[in-house]
Amino acid sequence: MRECAGVNDAVVVVDRTERGEPRLVACAAGPAGAEDIRAALSRQLPSAMVPSFVMVLTALLLSVNGKSDRAALPPVTHSAPHAHVAPCTPEEAGVCAAFAHVLGIERVGVHDDFFALGGHSLPATQLVARIRAALAVELPLRSLFEHPTPGLLGGEVRARLGRTPDRGAAAPAVTGSPWFAFPSPRPPVTQPAVRLFCLPHGGGGASACYEWAPGRRRTSRSSPYSFRAGSTASPNRPRGPPPNSSRG
Repeated sequence: MRECAGVNDAVVVVDRTERGEPRLVACAAGPAGAEDIRAALSRQLPSAMVPSFVMVLTALLLSVNGKSDRAALPPVTHSAPHAHVAPCTPEEAGVCAAFAHVLGIERVGVHDDFFALGGHSLPATQLVARIRAALAVELPLRSLFEHPTPGLLGGEVRARLGRTPDRGAAAPAVTGSPWFAFPSPRPPVTQPAVRLFCLPHGGGGASACYEWAPGRRRTSRSSPYSFRAGSTASPNRPRGPPPNSSRG
């Protein structure tokens, strides 16, 4: 910890949560923030060795022999220091619900820190598994150490799912008449099924399309369908069924 930027001195002790589970608690002196310290440690250490809670103090008191006085460290509080803020997105709501389930508490807000609420490496693993099942997203355990609140972790979930905060805008509707379409309702396909193959032919975006059905034989006099790629607004596009269509 002393090698982290902004940490002048540090000490790590074993504390117990309100449910009696052991966890690592780090006390650091220096200008670095608690979340920055925990994120830096998560990139260097296995998850089980990353302190669940980091307290930033002005200075660490020393004992008579010049070492950090662990008995003089302030007690760890498990309550959230922020006013409750309800989730605003489905991802934040899912993460809040996962926090509450894993930690066994009734209500979690978007600014509540997982580790400040009593979380440590074991429930962190359970939390990642629950988020994966509930939101269908794979999160590395390190994401929780770098984004320990539902607001931050919900943003990470959105990013991995490729969503915008408002779940994205709907794609614009396609307008205009297609070149060709099946009638409604679409007729059933009977055996042998007719297949259409379109192959590049010549230049300028021209294509030759062929019908083929298993068991049928093509004659040399039959002609393929011919199309040319272009805008649907082209005045030269075909308006009816292709001429000289091949049926065998």
